[in-house]
Amino acid sequence: MSKEHLWPEWVRRTLKDDEMRRRIPHSIGHHDERPPKEWSAPAFTATIKGVCVPCNTGWMAQIEGIVKEFAEPLVKGEPRFLSKEAQMFISAWSYMKILVLERVDRGRRILPKDRYQRVFNAAQVGGMTVPSTATVFIAAHVGGLAGQYQHRGLAPRGHGASRPDLFVGTFTLRHLVVQVIDNLENDGPRLPGEREPEVDGRDRSIWPPTRRNLRLLPPARGLRWPSSAPLSDDELTIFAGPLPDDYVASAGF
Repeated sequence: MSKEHLWPEWVRRTLKDDEMRRRIPHSIGHHDERPPKEWSAPAFTATIKGVCVPCNTGWMAQIEGIVKEFAEPLVKGEPRFLSKEAQMFISAWSYMKILVLERVDRGRRILPKDRYQRVFNAAQVGGMTVPSTATVFIAAHVGGLAGQYQHRGLAPRGHGASRPDLFVGTFTLRHLVVQVIDNLENDGPRLPGEREPEVDGRDRSIWPPTRRNLRLLPPARGLRWPSSAPLSDDELTIFAGPLPDDYVASAGF
């Protein structure tokens, strides 16, 4: 196994020199009773020993290299029109990142093993994929929470909290916010409910393909990003965290 950087090196290179040298507080909190782990380190330098060397230096590195062209401007906060191709690449890369980030919480895996297998199998034939059960959203962000990640397993209230049927993972790379929602019970995508009023309408779905998110804008430029006002730090917390009334958190990180 190798030490995989949780955040791509090209993301760190978007920082200014003084930002690279600055040590910032880090913490790992859990949904259960375990105390949080806290330390300080430069931004975007965290690693996890949870990826084998052939994957880390092979197909995963190739995906990082391909998506950089499309995602780096968003990380920098530069307005863009995202083509169908860009939306697909960012979605596949985001799902791969979610799989890696989920392994930070070694106490419990929420996403089933077959999700990992699907992404791996597609990569072996030179492709990228997002499971048909997943939905990917992007939003913009302005604030100090530049490298955040959170995931939750959600179970319908009254059905027992030990078996989640939805996975919600959210990460932030400076100005880019990505949220992946995966339906763990059925074959198609499903969402947990409406957004909180403070953040409703601030994101756009880029996966699965729909007429709305693939609709071309004159002159055929694609989906505009950012499509609304960016989320503040407080709004980002709301976007990633609150639970719909009819769900309870069954696990989280």
